Amino acid sequence: MAALNCVMLSPTGDPVPLPSEKFLFSSRTRTVSISLFARPPGADFSVQPKRGQEYKQNHGTLHVSQKRIVYVAAGAATASASIGPTSGAAAGSLALGQASIAPGAISPDKVPLMTLSIPLRYFIDGHLVQPWFGANYYEALCIDGDGAGDLTGPHIIRLYFKEGGGYEFYTAVEEVKARAELHHHNRGRDTPVEQLPAYTASNGVPDPSTTTSFSSSQPPPTPSALPQPPPALVPPRTAPSPADLAAAETARAAEEAERLQLASAAAALNATRATGAAGASAPTLALQEAGEAPPGYSA
Repeated sequence: MAALNCVMLSPTGDPVPLPSEKFLFSSRTRTVSISLFARPPGADFSVQPKRGQEYKQNHGTLHVSQKRIVYVAAGAATASASIGPTSGAAAGSLALGQASIAPGAISPDKVPLMTLSIPLRYFIDGHLVQPWFGANYYEALCIDGDGAGDLTGPHIIRLYFKEGGGYEFYTAVEEVKARAELHHHNRGRDTPVEQLPAYTASNGVPDPSTTTSFSSSQPPPTPSALPQPPPALVPPRTAPSPADLAAAETARAAEEAERLQLASAAAALNATRATGAAGASAPTLALQEAGEAPPGYSA
């Protein structure tokens, strides 16, 4: 996790790069302040540090590499003040990044935060805050990781950019994390695949079935032995046969005879209905001409 006061510094106060490390971003000198405190269980980023439980520094420089985030306080390379119960020699070695504070040995408010190193994989949930009043600041969560750091439990870190550079720091951190994730995702995709060796029989002679050439003792196959192509499909007939025409004519004649039969039956039925109607109206007309009323009718 985070390493407190353990960064190796050059005589000019810059962090000494680790093997294969390259710093990609550095803020302006002495323009970044830091606040580091333990996060209570279940608390969000709006929580404030308790009194006496905060590591802080008002002036420092921030660096970002592809491996870690490093904060170096102003005067870290030349600090000589005594720190708690430690001696002056221990304070000098602490300033040079050669010593660390044991967790819980001294309260945070009595420990001057001179350097801080956080691996990027333990630096999570970071975001840039731009308040209406005051300087922009970046806050994130430092997690335990493997438990080998100097801080116990998750800690909230806030970095205040007094003279700009907050957005550039945020962009650098996000870009480095995106590259690391992409590299991890693509790992193993381009691994070359070794070709399988040719099959060899137990006597050391290659299997004849895997060879494409024919030996002199085995003559090449004759054309009749080769597989024959499938027969071509018979194209459909474009004109009907005489049998089809005769069947169609018979069906048409049967339909015509049935239609004529139905028409004749309908005509006979209509004629019968007309004759019955005429016979029923004749007695009524005769009674009317004689001046008599039909049965059931009273004048």
